[in-house]
Amino acid sequence: FGFEHDVDMIGSHGMETRDRAMDPLDADEHERLAALDTLAVEASERAGDGAWVERKPASVVLHVRAAQPERRREAIDHLRSESAHIDGATLKAGSNVLEAFARHADKGTALMHLANELSAATTVFVGDDVTDEEAFARLSRTDVAIKVGDAATIAPHRLADPEAVLVFLHTLAQR
Repeated sequence: FGFEHDVDMIGSHGMETRDRAMDPLDADEHERLAALDTLAVEASERAGDGAWVERKPASVVLHVRAAQPERRREAIDHLRSESAHIDGATLKAGSNVLEAFARHADKGTALMHLANELSAATTVFVGDDVTDEEAFARLSRTDVAIKVGDAATIAPHRLADPEAVLVFLHTLAQR
């Protein structure tokens, strides 16, 4: 795009950046993550074929989009209910996914931390996930929040799909 070095990337809901690896989990967080992993596998088995568990450095994600529709809700509800018994665990729901965290993190807090660190006059945040609403909610009137797709959002701007995001980024880079 021509601005590769001016773009900061944040991963794992703010726990990782391009320049900084995530702080290692402590013993309690490791134990919590292992327990959440076990619950996510159980929930995936309840959902049946098409469900799977994604493992991240501090969380596990139950994906049920490709599972049988009548079993999706049961699996997500099972993970939500059982995770409530794990002290310190937090959950984030998405579109046919539920992410269980061993360490709290959110995109809004991460975005504000980065903006303050950079003394940014304007922040542009483009997102297509339910959890991106956390970041949209933290932006000010001088920032730009863009929702990708047609799902409900608080973002004042919208792009139709990833191809439209690419066009937007090319246009932004040219200016």
